[in-house]
Amino acid sequence: MGITADVLGGRMGHKNPSKYNRSLGHDIVTALTGQTTTALTVTTAAHNVNATDFMSVVAFMYFGTAGSVTCADSLGNTYTKVAEVVFNTNYVIDLFYAAGISSVAKNAIITVTHPSSTRRIIMGDEFKNVAKTATADQTSAANNTVAATFVTSGMTAVISQDKELLYGVIGVNGPSTDSFKKPSNWMLLHDRGTNASDSNDIRLITQFRTTGSTGTYEVSGTLGVARLWGSITQTFLAEGGASDVSKD
Repeated sequence: MGITADVLGGRMGHKNPSKYNRSLGHDIVTALTGQTTTALTVTTAAHNVNATDFMSVVAFMYFGTAGSVTCADSLGNTYTKVAEVVFNTNYVIDLFYAAGISSVAKNAIITVTHPSSTRRIIMGDEFKNVAKTATADQTSAANNTVAATFVTSGMTAVISQDKELLYGVIGVNGPSTDSFKKPSNWMLLHDRGTNASDSNDIRLITQFRTTGSTGTYEVSGTLGVARLWGSITQTFLAEGGASDVSKD
């Protein structure tokens, strides 16, 4: 699953509108023995590799013991962890970003280092014309302790400017075969997971949207089967406050 259409047809007359550039890929690993690193190889060509107005966002989920999780890439970009959610004891979601960077080059390696894990998922996406510094704004995160079909990160605090880019992450202790319905004003990026038909299946769903006014926001969705889950919403300042998001 992935981007199939431009989002939010209204266009702002700003010379540098925020854009969704492309998926950096995804990788799902199910190992018989614990591993401590997970790598994603970027396979598509980079856009304007000499520019520095790009942002790379990496979502990661693993089944294992919670502990230190870090992200880096082979280009030397610095990734900041903005949120982490632990649910059902052994399921961990982390969200990283690197802003003010060149578009991630083809064949670059993005590596997440984490505690020993047998199942994990890494996903990457690239955006353009997001603020180069002080990029991350508001964060909300939540998890449940009783299986439920409705997933929500809970509301963020009021965002700092009316035009921001929102990135939402949902992690589920359940198989990828469950149905999922997203909110109408969010665009689905990735929906991947394992389907081993056991109690340790993992599933990671990412979405994005933009805002047109200040306020509080949440990512949410409805699962076809009640599950334990965790969720994160992260807002990012758009360059110059532009709200337009489209594909190159």
